[in-house]
Amino acid sequence: QTNVVSFNYDSLILFFTGKGENRMEKFEINIDTVRYYNKDKVAMGSVNKNLKKNVEILSLEEMADEVGNKGRAFTRALLKGGRTSEDFVRQHFLVLDFDGTCTYKVFKKRCEEYDLPFAFTYKTLSCKRGDYRFRAVFVMNITITDAFFAKIMNRLLCKVFPESDVKCVDIPRIMLGGKGLIEKNYDARVDIMDVVCAVQDHMKKTQPSNFSRDLQVFAKDIGVKIYNGCLGILRKEEVPEGIEAELIVQEDIVMICHDGKNDIRMEGCKKGENTRGECLKELRGYDEDTLRSYCPLLDDYARSETDMDHGLKYILAGSLSHISGGKTIFFKYLKNHVEKWKRDWENYIKPQYPKRCRGNCPYSDRCNCDSLYQKLSRKIIKTSDIEDYFPLETCVNSLEQSLHYSVENNEKGIYLIKGQTALGKTEVYCKMVQEMPDKKFLIAVPTCKLQDEVAARLEQKGVRCYRTVSLYNAIMRLGIDELSGIVQQDYESGFGRQVKKRIRVYYEQHKDELGIWQKKELKKLLGRKEKPKDAACIVTTHAYFLMMDYREIEEYEVIIDEDLLMTLFKKNGSVSVEDIQYAVKNNTFGKENTDIMKGILKMRHEEARQVNFRKLTDGQLERLYSNASDFKGAMPLLLESTCVAMDKNSGAVLFFQKTEIPCRKLIVLSASADPKLYENYFHGWKIHFMEIYKARYKGKVIQYTAHSMSRDCVKRYGQETVNKYIEKITGPIIKITFKMFDLADSIHFGKTEGFDEFKGKNLAVIGTPHNLPALYKMLGEALGYNSIDVLCKRRIERNGYSFSFMTFSDANMQNLQLFFIETELEQAIGRARVLRYDSTVYVFSNYPCAQAEIIQESYLPEIKEKEQEEKRLD
Repeated sequence: QTNVVSFNYDSLILFFTGKGENRMEKFEINIDTVRYYNKDKVAMGSVNKNLKKNVEILSLEEMADEVGNKGRAFTRALLKGGRTSEDFVRQHFLVLDFDGTCTYKVFKKRCEEYDLPFAFTYKTLSCKRGDYRFRAVFVMNITITDAFFAKIMNRLLCKVFPESDVKCVDIPRIMLGGKGLIEKNYDARVDIMDVVCAVQDHMKKTQPSNFSRDLQVFAKDIGVKIYNGCLGILRKEEVPEGIEAELIVQEDIVMICHDGKNDIRMEGCKKGENTRGECLKELRGYDEDTLRSYCPLLDDYARSETDMDHGLKYILAGSLSHISGGKTIFFKYLKNHVEKWKRDWENYIKPQYPKRCRGNCPYSDRCNCDSLYQKLSRKIIKTSDIEDYFPLETCVNSLEQSLHYSVENNEKGIYLIKGQTALGKTEVYCKMVQEMPDKKFLIAVPTCKLQDEVAARLEQKGVRCYRTVSLYNAIMRLGIDELSGIVQQDYESGFGRQVKKRIRVYYEQHKDELGIWQKKELKKLLGRKEKPKDAACIVTTHAYFLMMDYREIEEYEVIIDEDLLMTLFKKNGSVSVEDIQYAVKNNTFGKENTDIMKGILKMRHEEARQVNFRKLTDGQLERLYSNASDFKGAMPLLLESTCVAMDKNSGAVLFFQKTEIPCRKLIVLSASADPKLYENYFHGWKIHFMEIYKARYKGKVIQYTAHSMSRDCVKRYGQETVNKYIEKITGPIIKITFKMFDLADSIHFGKTEGFDEFKGKNLAVIGTPHNLPALYKMLGEALGYNSIDVLCKRRIERNGYSFSFMTFSDANMQNLQLFFIETELEQAIGRARVLRYDSTVYVFSNYPCAQAEIIQESYLPEIKEKEQEEKRLD
């Protein structure tokens, strides 16, 4: 709020507080080209015409001056092409118009009472000395892109200020400019949820006897559902699972639209009982002393001889409302208005989700939680303390038997063998290849580095190997920087089909400059492809294997080391919306592909769909290559994709190509193998799943779970701050984290497979490797899952733990997301080979890992910022 010592409406004392970190934020608005200083001179026809055509990008300070001082009319919503709701693009502003019906002092006092800070106010053109004609402009903390949602917000603010002009709720309403600013605070942003709460609080204050009935009538009138006695406009993490109503999502806010049904509640819940995807369970097992130790506000309440402030009591009551014995403790120390509080407890406090105390309670920084209920609920609970572990030798024997069974079985399908990292999978299959000289094997590993190591190990055992060499890696090894750059650029831009042609052209143009060895190697690369069918064992990479002619390897037993699905899932990328718009405008890829792209541009944020592009001919690809500078992204790869998703936050379209593998039989050895995902990806294949016995770690995994450690979390706290506090725990050791924060320079999330040099060393794994929700939805769509599922905070059970996590309600989507996170974390932990070495891995993530010693106390005590768990999952 602004700081004004005194204010006189007629003298118009202007002020501005703070340096204004939001001051330079720009807004695109419809604004009149003409300035007016007298309402009688306003030509509405001209204003209407100008507003349709004229859109300007202004800072809030510029807008306030042009509107408030210079009399230029504007619309609160950005409209394109006309002035109807159908022309709505987005809305940043809420505007109130007071035509002498409310004093400025009353308006300001109500703003302060409900914490609704305005950005600026100005005198209207019809204002005369001594009367109260003014407008107030509020800037919302989110951008609204749904016209219905925008109109609801306009109506909600007018409900808090019923003295304002009710005609102003219409989206295309013209807001005339003024003849003088009154107050301005360009940093002010009004929180959407504060507006929603203000409506309910104001109605309860002014209509206490009929509050529930009147709120239901009002909600139905504006088209919003009543949820647990309140307006159904919630933060995403509060949205219940399995909801049967239309949802409108705007950033992290969800509106539940009215559908004529009764109050939303899950099957089996009693009326009035709260839901958050399931019935909100009453927490039990906490006595008064324990609760007071967890909640310093409760301790103050119990100790104080005087009555506590009403607002703080309300927060406390909301925190205790779903804790067994909480009501008794609250009324035990209540000093006044007992009967009123009893009525409120049953009618208003109990039916709601525990009252949010962060930012409202004087101890919220110390507690670092949203409510006492959340504080008591957020612990990670081990659902089973009994887990069977076997001697390491027994586990290795089990692995050998499973592998031999898979090789000797001729039935078609995928033989999925799941065994711990460092169990010795490589040695087991190398030994088996050595012992079966009459069989041919193909071994596919995730990286070129691991390919060389496996081939060397086999050759030491006397096995003759053929190592495949990718064209890309072969060129990189020649030391021809210019050609390496051309090839790398072609692959990154999606022109892999053109690479051989580029190499041939380069060779003809530069052969006189090349060395004898370089020319020889280039000729070999440009010649006929060597056929490996005479080799006893082919050692290749996942990527190369997926490009092989399967007819050439049909005699081979194919063993995939590490999870092939992760490689397949990584066949994704993105192109900018601008690139697609350019392609559509110029009809670059033909009518059929252009129509598909037009459909993509109409997709909602995080919407996913399957696509069927027409493959480019060599001629089209050649023309595209000649004009590659017109595009920033890999457009050819988009046209090879089978599924896409829209991410409006980054202005990009994600794409994914589902690859078919015509092999009749695969053997996959992996620590992260998930049979359900294999069954869904390889539809129609028989999955033979074998899980190897588990051995107890020789080393230790110590995990700190108090903070999410998402990318966003690390950025908010600051990498230096995070490292400082982590090193107080671990000391100066090797860290594995996100690529953007990578300190080791060689290993990071997304690149952890095949590193053996960290075995036996202590490591710190920092981060929860979330992906964009749009990526999960796109892959889910490709697998036939419910890709429209909402991402919310839920309590889940997995791998013997019960914990809260930002995830999907759909079991398949949830499994897909957690597979990604779990795989990255376990691969990073596995680099220390804790199964065989007495090393320690410190994990800093809120996703509980196998055999970890869980420590839930905060390790970042000086950080005061809000700990959101993956608002957009990076």
